[in-house]
Amino acid sequence: MNQTRKPKGFFASKEGLEKLQAKKREKGYKYEDIRKQANVTLDQVKRLFNPHWKYKIGTEAIELIAGVLDLQPEEIVEFDAWHSSANVTDLEITEFDWRDICHKRLKQQQEDAKRRRKATEKGFEVNVYVPLELVERKQQQRRGEHEQRELENVYALEKEVIVKTYEHGDFLQQVIGQKPAGNHKHIAIIGEPGAGKTTLLTNIASFIKDKTEDLPIFVSLANLQGKTIENYLLKIWLPQAMRLFKVVVTPEIENQLIERFNKGGVWLLLDGVDEMGENSPIQALTKINNELTEWLRQGRVVLTCRLNVWDTNVNNTLTGFDTYKTQEFKPEQIDEFIQQWFICAEKQQRGEELKAKLKATKYEKICKLVTNPLRLALLCQTFYLDKQGELPETKAALYERFTRYFYEWKHERVCELINSDNLKDELHNALSKLAFAGINSPARFRLKRSLARQQMGEKLFKLACDVGWLNLVDRLERNDEEVYAFFHPNFQEYFAALKVNDWREFFKHIPNKPTQGVYRIFEPQWKEVILLWLGREDVEPREKEAFIKALVEFDDQCGNWSNIHQVKHGYYKFRAYFIAAAGITEFKYSQAKEIVEQILRWGFGLFDIAKQQLKFVYPIANGAKAALLQIERATAIDALVKLIADSNVDDFTKYQAASSLGEIDPGNKTAIDALVKLIADSNVDDSTKLFAASSLGEIGFGNKTAIDALVNLIADSNVDDDTKRFAASSLGKIGFGNKTAIDALVNLIADSNVDDDTKRFAASSLGKIGFGNKTAIDALVNLIADSNVDDFTKYQATSSLGQIDPGNQTAIDALVKLIADSNVDDSTKRFAASSLGEIGFGNKTAIDALVKLIADSNVRDSTKLFAASSLGEIGFGNKTAIDALVKLIADSNVRDSTKCQAVSSLGKIGSGNQTAIDALVKLIADSNVDDFTKSEAAYNLGKIDPGNQTAIDALVKLIADSNVHESTKYQAVFSLGEIDPGNQTAIDALVNLIADSNVNDYTKRYAVSSLGEILTKEQMASVVTILKNCLSDKIYKSNFDLFKECYSLFWDCAQNLTYPDFYQAWHAGEDSENLDLPSQTFTPQRLQAAINNDRILSQTIHLICIDTSKFIDPNKPASKIYTEIVKAGCPKCEDGTPTTMTELQTYWDLLKTDKRVVLVFYQGMGSQSEQLSDRILNNLSKFDKAICVTRNQGIDDILNRLRSL
Repeated sequence: MNQTRKPKGFFASKEGLEKLQAKKREKGYKYEDIRKQANVTLDQVKRLFNPHWKYKIGTEAIELIAGVLDLQPEEIVEFDAWHSSANVTDLEITEFDWRDICHKRLKQQQEDAKRRRKATEKGFEVNVYVPLELVERKQQQRRGEHEQRELENVYALEKEVIVKTYEHGDFLQQVIGQKPAGNHKHIAIIGEPGAGKTTLLTNIASFIKDKTEDLPIFVSLANLQGKTIENYLLKIWLPQAMRLFKVVVTPEIENQLIERFNKGGVWLLLDGVDEMGENSPIQALTKINNELTEWLRQGRVVLTCRLNVWDTNVNNTLTGFDTYKTQEFKPEQIDEFIQQWFICAEKQQRGEELKAKLKATKYEKICKLVTNPLRLALLCQTFYLDKQGELPETKAALYERFTRYFYEWKHERVCELINSDNLKDELHNALSKLAFAGINSPARFRLKRSLARQQMGEKLFKLACDVGWLNLVDRLERNDEEVYAFFHPNFQEYFAALKVNDWREFFKHIPNKPTQGVYRIFEPQWKEVILLWLGREDVEPREKEAFIKALVEFDDQCGNWSNIHQVKHGYYKFRAYFIAAAGITEFKYSQAKEIVEQILRWGFGLFDIAKQQLKFVYPIANGAKAALLQIERATAIDALVKLIADSNVDDFTKYQAASSLGEIDPGNKTAIDALVKLIADSNVDDSTKLFAASSLGEIGFGNKTAIDALVNLIADSNVDDDTKRFAASSLGKIGFGNKTAIDALVNLIADSNVDDDTKRFAASSLGKIGFGNKTAIDALVNLIADSNVDDFTKYQATSSLGQIDPGNQTAIDALVKLIADSNVDDSTKRFAASSLGEIGFGNKTAIDALVKLIADSNVRDSTKLFAASSLGEIGFGNKTAIDALVKLIADSNVRDSTKCQAVSSLGKIGSGNQTAIDALVKLIADSNVDDFTKSEAAYNLGKIDPGNQTAIDALVKLIADSNVHESTKYQAVFSLGEIDPGNQTAIDALVNLIADSNVNDYTKRYAVSSLGEILTKEQMASVVTILKNCLSDKIYKSNFDLFKECYSLFWDCAQNLTYPDFYQAWHAGEDSENLDLPSQTFTPQRLQAAINNDRILSQTIHLICIDTSKFIDPNKPASKIYTEIVKAGCPKCEDGTPTTMTELQTYWDLLKTDKRVVLVFYQGMGSQSEQLSDRILNNLSKFDKAICVTRNQGIDDILNRLRSL
């Protein structure tokens, strides 16, 4: 792009000079540091920082210095002056080298991240890297106990199952370095605070940069601040990246980036879902899910998230993500980290002393504490400075020790602090107030300057910045206000814990009046603060005892569960108890043993009613097992070991206990020995042996004893094929790269006495553990060529070959040859086509073979269906594949089921393709097409063209049509919720299905499950009110399966709704004396209930309540109001999102709905946020009389206004 040059020089503006000084201070730079990095002269740097010298500095030097300091040039000089002579002439758009752009921006971001993420002042840990292992987790469907014992469901053991454990290098090569198949496109990295998630993400970025041709784009989600990901990339990331090349971004350049995404090969690396500042985990995850549309969907996404945010919901709202959980350091990794850290510190002997201390029995607890990178770095730093060599015992004590030494590192800058304990105390108190206020606000970890000054005062705020407790991270887009952060988020949580003098600031229960209480214990952002408070040495033990006792004894008053033996307690009772269980890790509670025993009962069903062992329903049992993992390890391990050894405990429960023991203490010898013993015991029933063998696959990764036991089982001629199959399957989980395991599976495949099913299991396991192994590859190729082996087994062999040798041309050629052979029957061709879908991603030969198969008039429809399915897996964006599917849809001779598959495949590979969009629109309009196919077409149209009104209208019409079959209507409801999350029509339809006495139980259960998939937080309260009767004693006894599904749905709601909101929703419609608020007090749930009970209003009013406290900028609410209207089921604006009140009014005036839409604005209870301004209220008053703002109005007042509309 050719541009005219700017004037020869500029001065820094007054505001620009302040920003320059702040950035220089934040980064700890001197003039010489800036000179070296910007490659300018020292005189140029000094002139820019000293405009009073009256010497201008050139544009190129300003751009270079701005880049070093993470500023835009127009932030340094007057905006108008900079741009006044920047008019572009002779505009010539060229194709940019996007790899170079992404790489340079990434390098800049990684350098910044290194500085910001260092855990200690010395910062040696930024040069230490000990890779963590990752475990792939698999979410599995819920099943009852009787179903678990069915042989075919053996893998559905727990919600969380270890699919595979990866060493760091293996993860990069096998997951990041390979092309995805099917739904395995996106990746979530989850872990505890300080587990190294951000470090891992930056290493993934480096791997993509150095080892692939793809493009890495790194985004810190904390910086979104209300912006969409699309808007952030185009308006923030892109200008910052192009600035490095001295290019001003234009709409044409934005379109080039979008086009580059559409070509594929772009990675979107999203760091810190938990730092987005959303009001609940489900909102954060739903926001990401909703925004990965259109061109962004063409990229591959890797995101990081704290475990407690990711696991809040039973059904995670993010689809298409494989989940990988960071593992703790092993003892040898702790030693390696310490050694590297102290080598950097040039105190290697000191490191040896620390390693020796951690091996001592008395420090076993601290050794368990420092199994993540952050806490281990803090320990190294404090031990480096502490000449006494004593070690802390809790997280809080570790942070306290770190804080004590913090000023020793900055003695040249904080003499007054070192010499004044009073000033330190004053500063820490002020930091505590700020930390607490931040976590208590939507901003969380991003702290506005105004908030910091308000909480700390100017003097202490400046002091905190000077010593490095607070660092400038960015600015607010709307007014350029500075935004600060603690030098590490965990220290904000620590300081917030210091602010709390009374545990009632976390939890103050007011029975029957929860809105007057305090329930921070149920908000995920406070969990770490609570645990740190419990670990504080300056808090009286009796206060901690009282707090945990209050948690354990809490009764949420939502339901009477005493006669429902598989539940027993309310939802929030369990949540409170699980917090107490986590707390006993930080504090030696006097009744800790009783808490552990209770958790075991809930998790493993260890109670006796009429001599029967009953299991608690799935969410309770799963929640209890998760809580067990958080309990002080020694206590939990001891309890499980005793359970395994108890002769009165049945074998199946022993298996479950051993499995949990392995999760708490991976590789635990007692757990592995117990499972091996169960396998070898001739008195143990076969189903338990199968479960035990499967559990070895979960906890025995790399363990020689476990591998040998399974290998022996496979080699035993007295063992039947069923048992060998499951032993082979478990080897596939724990024997990665193990030659003995691979050889055993190869021998099993070659054994002529073994049936094909067993060979298929062995082939499947080879696909998991034989990556790159020539013996395994040869065995699978031979299996494919074996004429005596059935098609299913060949299919599995080709799939496994694709896993351990992706893109294997031998396999692809063999499958293409099968498809082309006229002597091969259709059944074999079907499996060959399906196999190509596993291994032929992007392979032109494979795609062409499938296209040819679809076009072959001699091939059956069922075979074409398989071919169409495989095209959907490997033909992403391929025009030939898309055209073949479109032609198949238009073929009147093809049956509807095959068309449905073609439609589904188009939904996977045809995103944004106009030919595909037109074909689906035409199919929906075709009167000769059956309803189910129309439903499928509408669903996939919504996937490839998000927001397409034709798709939404078609599904709404199908749902409303009384002549449509129930199964098709159900599919339409589910599809509508998928392509338009939170659509009120879909929610209402599902609720009506559940409430309809004429609908069969299976459909009701399926409807409840689907409701959990598409429900948004805003709709949860009303669903609780309407469906709570499904949790009655009567339903529990007469329809337990429906009860279980509803209980799980409500469990999700309880994880996301505040306790007061859930309480009010549960009790809505009851007498006012049982409610928290007087019956006339406004709540959204109460108003909706009142409308539902009004014969006329229920038929004429579509109510949308909007909480104004959720507005990031109350003075610019148009886009947020529009978003809430659309989320409630109204059609989207064809002209895009309104950003001004004028644009919103135009949308409102043209809005067409069956009922009158009424907006009610209110301010959430307890909110301290700014109310709507008079200007905005005046604007809203002109919106066609269908809007009201509550100002302490009663329900009847609002109803009377609605009746008058």
